[in-house]
Amino acid sequence: MNKNNSGFVLVTFVTLFMASFSVIWLLHLNSLHRQQLEFEGRYQYQLHQARVQLFWLARDKPEEQSWLAWQTSLNVQQWLTALVQQGIAAQIEINPVSLVVETGSPRQASQLSERMVHSIAEGSAVKLQLPEDTVSGENDLWLDRHYRPHLPMATNLVSNSTKGVNIGTLEGDQVHFHQLQSSQLNSEHLTATVLETQHIRQGQALNVTSLQAVKVTNEQTAAVAAEILTSKVGSAAVGSATLENSTVATATAKISSAFNIAAEQVKAYQPVQLQGDARVRLNTIYSQLAGLEQSIYYCIEETLWCLAPVKPNAVIQSCKNCQLEQQAIHFEAEITINVGLCIHGCGVRLSAPTGVAVSCSAPSIPARQQGQLRCQLSSTLANMDELAFDLQVDIYSEKNAAVYTRLITPIRWQVSALSCAPENHTVTVGDSAPTMSYTFYLPEHPGGELYFWSGMVYQQCRASGQTTFMRCELFASCGTNGQWQTIEGRCSCLN
Repeated sequence: MNKNNSGFVLVTFVTLFMASFSVIWLLHLNSLHRQQLEFEGRYQYQLHQARVQLFWLARDKPEEQSWLAWQTSLNVQQWLTALVQQGIAAQIEINPVSLVVETGSPRQASQLSERMVHSIAEGSAVKLQLPEDTVSGENDLWLDRHYRPHLPMATNLVSNSTKGVNIGTLEGDQVHFHQLQSSQLNSEHLTATVLETQHIRQGQALNVTSLQAVKVTNEQTAAVAAEILTSKVGSAAVGSATLENSTVATATAKISSAFNIAAEQVKAYQPVQLQGDARVRLNTIYSQLAGLEQSIYYCIEETLWCLAPVKPNAVIQSCKNCQLEQQAIHFEAEITINVGLCIHGCGVRLSAPTGVAVSCSAPSIPARQQGQLRCQLSSTLANMDELAFDLQVDIYSEKNAAVYTRLITPIRWQVSALSCAPENHTVTVGDSAPTMSYTFYLPEHPGGELYFWSGMVYQQCRASGQTTFMRCELFASCGTNGQWQTIEGRCSCLN
């Protein structure tokens, strides 16, 4: 072998070696890529399962337990710890309920948010949301799962008995159920060219938000409650439908026939056209219901009379002559009460002791107004000097007098006594010779009090010329009316 051939062989060998190495390297890279895709697929499926588990945890939350207490409960914390052991670092956010997973890579978080519906990338974390109105409300949760967008998914579902069936979106050229038995069936969108079902029975609830199909064939449907918000059907044939409660928001069909439809309650939110006597009866009922609705609206929104009685808001603004002292025995007082808005009108009740007359010049306030109430009190203190009591004022709703606000204000009336004017009083001096008299002088004295005086009077009371003097006493009572009522006086001549 010459040198030229040796060089060619060497070049060929090197070229083959490099090509083989490149092929092996590419196969290795392809294997690594497949492993990465499989890992991402498994990781995505794990996140999907975690979100489903979170849904069931949220659904099982007791109604009396708050969301914060549920979030920090032992059951939820143990579940989060189990996720960490599976390689998922996650936490739970409330309002809406979401599972926030830390991926460690912004790129991976972005890819997961594109592949999984109701997910948001936040840096290296991805937030998997649960619909708020579904978790906290009465409807079951629906969860979509997309791995590769726009690729069809063929799934065979076989279940003999299921407590709840939740379908977010179901689309297909042909949807066929041999037998669907569930306590509750929830679906937001059901679209099919042909929808055939032989039996939908023993259902507690059948809820479909949107139903679109060219042809719908159903042999038997039995459910306690069925609710279809929107239904667009080219042809519909129903052999027998027995429902306790059926609600249809919008129904549009070219052909609709039923051999037997029995329902305790049927609601339609779009115009219904009937012929013959049924149309007359329906129009009559509609007119009556419209009139009743108008009356109810007027009673609730306009006159407000249908609202429950409201406790009035009232305060005493003034009480004139409620604390009074005077010389006259006849007393009068006036009380003024400020009353806030009276939805049904307000009245007033006054409670006073016997002998006190009460009257109100403005005894009530009309409905849906506010203002003042004025009442008068009067009494004559003929046999007493003072009258004191607590006046009880009740401001009540004129729809129900048992709904009231009670106000109390003290009343004190006192008769002030008149002073008795000065007066002279003459008495006969006992043992005087000859008989003589003596005049007492009564000074001005406060009414209602007694007056008493006693003493020695140095005055000759005998003609013998001997030195004599008199001992005198005077007792008098001054009435509250300013008149001396009892005057008693006496004088005796002493040796």
